[in-house]
Amino acid sequence: MTPAASFVVVANRLPVDRVAIPGKPTSWRTSPGGLVSALKPVLQRNEGAWIGWHGAADEQLDPFVDDGLELVPVPLSSQEVEEYYEGFSNGTLWPLYHDVVAPPAFHREWWDSYVTVNRRFAERAAEVAEKDGVV
Repeated sequence: MTPAASFVVVANRLPVDRVAIPGKPTSWRTSPGGLVSALKPVLQRNEGAWIGWHGAADEQLDPFVDDGLELVPVPLSSQEVEEYYEGFSNGTLWPLYHDVVAPPAFHREWWDSYVTVNRRFAERAAEVAEKDGVV
């Protein structure tokens, strides 16, 4: 059971990348990027939680703590990675929000997967956020 958090970030990805070294336990390192740099200190100070995909398809992970952050993985199937993450998120939305550096692509199955996965993220946020918490 994930503890309730008063401040919850919901993003496509968790703010960590897996470090896998044969013969050693799995560890995590902070992901590069502005969103992580901006929000990590806020979450650490406020005992918040970050909800997102952990980067591996067809794998379920329990919530875990890394560097003082409560991380709540949302699983994605291989098909959801293809349609939701690589498809709609990166093939449709990303170009639209980055000055159309590449033409956005539109596919019904990408949209359907996006709606399904976002519902899963929203349900997880509702489970994690405390009453009157900020999401």
